[in-house]
Amino acid sequence: MGGISYDVFIQSTQNTSIAIIPSSIFQILKEKYPKINNCVLSFITKRFNTLIKILEQALFMPLSSRICDFLKENTSNNTLKITHEALANHLGSAREAISRILKELEKEGKIKLERSKIILISL
Repeated sequence: MGGISYDVFIQSTQNTSIAIIPSSIFQILKEKYPKINNCVLSFITKRFNTLIKILEQALFMPLSSRICDFLKENTSNNTLKITHEALANHLGSAREAISRILKELEKEGKIKLERSKIILISL
């Protein structure tokens, strides 16, 4: 892919299957099937937009707002199974800071904390 080489680290939070395709073969597939190019471009665009959103949040939003937004966006049935450590990693923060803010939100009656679980009450 343009002779550019870089290291990649990938970590999955659930069972995952992957396929590794050599770049020379991928290049041939993209030329033979233009729809692959469209899918790749769409994927890159979505990832870039997500990256910009994360950077904007990290730079301009307080951590408490970022936590609330994350909880609202990722909760189903008002419950999110996640550890404080995983939430901290996702938001690029320290676990201690996440725990402190979650305890404040619990005192305010906005959430309820259980082991590896956050229940939304009134965010």
